[in-house]
Amino acid sequence: MASGGADLAAEKRALRREAQAQIRALSAEARALASAAIVQKLLARAFYREARILHCYMSLPLEVDTAPVLLDAWNAGKAVYIPFQIPEPRRLGVARWKPGLALVPGPLGVLEPPQECRQDEPPAGIDLVVVPGLAFDRRGTRLGRGKGYYDRFLASIRLPHAEPPAKPPVLAALAFSRQIFPGLPRDTWDVPVEHILTEDEAISTSQR
Repeated sequence: MASGGADLAAEKRALRREAQAQIRALSAEARALASAAIVQKLLARAFYREARILHCYMSLPLEVDTAPVLLDAWNAGKAVYIPFQIPEPRRLGVARWKPGLALVPGPLGVLEPPQECRQDEPPAGIDLVVVPGLAFDRRGTRLGRGKGYYDRFLASIRLPHAEPPAKPPVLAALAFSRQIFPGLPRDTWDVPVEHILTEDEAISTSQR
């Protein structure tokens, strides 16, 4: 599914509205139950268990709750990183996370690390990135919130950072089943994910 220019931007805006309506239609109880099931699917995956360095977003109230992922990863001895927004030039920095880290609200209401913990560049060798999104399709196409932060971040960490070049990180998404769409438009700069975990299934998108 593809189009271009203004038509593509308008199509994405309409799909974002639809995805947000689908998520809001879930009751708080249904969302909590589904979220717990989705997290358990992630924790059972080999790519999660084998990851040594994890990057994971801080979830918003209507998203799959990533707090249990962060805590499990830290307890397992993984190096855990969370993002923060650098408004200009619209890219993500990172910070090492640990339980009890004092977080502050960011520009879009997402909790972010305190100033003294922030670093502009991600560490080399990230094994797994848990990626947010409003909607996904079975090809791994991800529809974010339209700011481009994650596409820039994902493109940057998939470039070689070491000699010899490091293996690219696995990209995985956590989503409620109603966030899976039959097909989504994809721009040339959109970075697809390789795994999508919902309360009903684990989708491998054959991107790797």
